Amino acid sequence: TSVILVFITNIDVFLSRVFLDEYNSGLYIVGSSFSKIPLFLTLTLVYVLFPELKKGEKNSIILLISLSFVFFSSLIISMIFLFYGEIILGFIYGDKYLSLNHSVLILIPAFSLLNMSNMLMMQFIKNNYFEHIFGFVLLTIIFGIISFVFLNNITQLSFFVLIYTLFFFLFNILIYLTKNYKS
Repeated sequence: TSVILVFITNIDVFLSRVFLDEYNSGLYIVGSSFSKIPLFLTLTLVYVLFPELKKGEKNSIILLISLSFVFFSSLIISMIFLFYGEIILGFIYGDKYLSLNHSVLILIPAFSLLNMSNMLMMQFIKNNYFEHIFGFVLLTIIFGIISFVFLNNITQLSFFVLIYTLFFFLFNILIYLTKNYKS
């Protein structure tokens, strides 16, 4: 799952290089990198607090608590960024990057959904549920084809990443529910 997480986490950077000009691609990469900080911070905290999750132990309560922790952390970070995003971006990157505020507000929830999907995928891999890999590849190909038609600015790319991670998360939830229903 780590390889898949790295691939999915950075596919937006590849898309930005393909669909945006150099200036906007650079802006997007800065916003994307900034938005990934909560992703890796919450993922690290979850695995420290709940090592059973990393081991893949079947414990629905711990998984639910972990998913809730990531969700509420994302919500708090998004709210902070909603009110103080321009100040934070201006302080860290300078006034040139203030236009990224809207994209970061879209990307923080997107990468949080990706984080929750990673936790579910960890459960699948550790418990030998590999059937969903074909669905993941198919979903990625479909969204890749769609991206060629619709992407031409930073906001569209940010929404695209949000929609892709939402579908990916819902796909993982569906797999998780069907696996738990069967067992």
